[in-house]
Amino acid sequence: MIGQIKIEGELKTQTVNGVANIVSQAHWFIETVRSNYTLKIHGGVCDFNYNPDNPFIEYASLDEATVVGWVTSTMTAAESEYWNTLETKELEYLDDDERRGAATAIECFGEYKPTPATQAAPWAAE
Repeated sequence: MIGQIKIEGELKTQTVNGVANIVSQAHWFIETVRSNYTLKIHGGVCDFNYNPDNPFIEYASLDEATVVGWVTSTMTAAESEYWNTLETKELEYLDDDERRGAATAIECFGEYKPTPATQAAPWAAE
């Protein structure tokens, strides 16, 4: 990504097997700063699953860089490509000063939806 992933708003937490404040979801955005404008792409949502075998970080000890690391480590190649393509297209459009006008802060939204594989039902194959 050209820009930087940042965490947006509050983190969703839950209690699992008596362990409280486990982060279960984070909303994130991409921020790209150009010399004459800033682009902010909203829409990233990442769900996390608790694994008691992984090292646990107490909620109060979390920092944004750690959660961003979790987000990027869970992205599939297709999801990463989606966000990169969206960011590139938006920047190409906005780099044209005439189209952007006087705007210095631009926000847009995206939503990655994986395309599920389709297969014939096993009982229908012959």
